[in-house]
Amino acid sequence: MQKRWKISSIPVNRCERLPSLRQPNGYVCILHDLKTGNHLIESADLPKSLIKFWRNKSAKRYRLVRILRTDEAVGLRKHLHQRYKKSWIRNHRGWFRLDSAQLRDLDQFIARCSRHIDVSSEQLERWNLKYFAGGFYKHLPKQRLPSGYVYVLKDHYTEDYKIGYTSHPLKRIKYLEEKASGDVEYVHILQSERVKETEAFLHKRFQSCRTRPYKDWEWFRLDESRLQEIQNLAKQRPRARQAPVDGQSSESAVLPAQQAPSAHSAFSKPATQVSPDTQPSKMQLADSRQTLRARRMLAYFLAVVLILVAAILVYAQFATDVFGLG
Repeated sequence: MQKRWKISSIPVNRCERLPSLRQPNGYVCILHDLKTGNHLIESADLPKSLIKFWRNKSAKRYRLVRILRTDEAVGLRKHLHQRYKKSWIRNHRGWFRLDSAQLRDLDQFIARCSRHIDVSSEQLERWNLKYFAGGFYKHLPKQRLPSGYVYVLKDHYTEDYKIGYTSHPLKRIKYLEEKASGDVEYVHILQSERVKETEAFLHKRFQSCRTRPYKDWEWFRLDESRLQEIQNLAKQRPRARQAPVDGQSSESAVLPAQQAPSAHSAFSKPATQVSPDTQPSKMQLADSRQTLRARRMLAYFLAVVLILVAAILVYAQFATDVFGLG
C-alpha cells in the first residue's frame, strides 16, 4: 500500500521567515536552474540556507519554486527521487531533467498530499454563502463591500482557473476578457457577506494548486474534485444552535441538528441538495425584471406629468403678464 504523505505547501516569499526544524520534520525544496532548465529536489532543515548556498555560486541562476513542509523530509525526498529516477542527471546528486508532463505530475502529487484546511461553522455563518451557476452572472445585482461575489473563472486557453472576488460580476468579466489570454467564463459564483475572508480561505485551501508560487497569484490548476469542493462549500449550513428556551421566539432557531454538518465535514462532504433560495429560478428572474420595468415606467410617467404641469403654469403666468388675461 502506497504511503499517504502529509504535505504543507508554503509560498516561496515566506522563505526568509521560516523556522529551522529538527529531523524527521523538515522541508523539501525544489530549485530551478534557469540556465539549464533542470530542477533540484533536496531536503533541508532551513530553506534559506539551501538557497543561499546555491546563490553564492551564481546569484541570478537559481530560483526557488516550491517549499514543502512535512513530518518526514528525508523520506519525502527519497520518494520524489524514486518517482522521477528516469529523469535523473547522472553524476549530479538530486538534479533532474523534468519535462512539462512531469512538472504537472509533481503539482498534482503535491495537491493530493496537501493537508486539508476545513471551514468552521462560525465562518459559514459569518459568510452566509449562496451559490450561483456561472451563467447567472448577468442577472446578479451590484453589491457593496464587504458583501459581494467570490468567483471561479476559467481561461479556456491555458485551462487554468482564477479565484477572485468582485462587487459586480458583469463588469468584472469584461475587464478579465481583455486581460486573459483566451476566452473566459465563470464556472462558480458564491455570494458572500465577507468576500475578502471567503477568497482568502479558498486561496489558502488551494495554495498547492497555484500555477505560480507567489502568494498573491490568483490562478490555479483545479481538477473536477476541487471544483466540486468549492460548489459544496456554499451548500453547507452552519451547525444548528440549541433549541429555544421558554419565552424565546421560535424564529431564532435554525435548522435541526441532523441537517447541519459538523465543522470537520463542512467542506469535505458533498451535499445532497441545494436550498431553494440559493439558486433563483427563471420565473423569479422574469418577475423581478418585470417589476423593475413597471417601476421605471411609472417614474417616467410621473416625470412627464410634472413637466407638463410646470409648463402649463409657466404659460399661464406669461399670458397674465403680457396680455392681461386671467
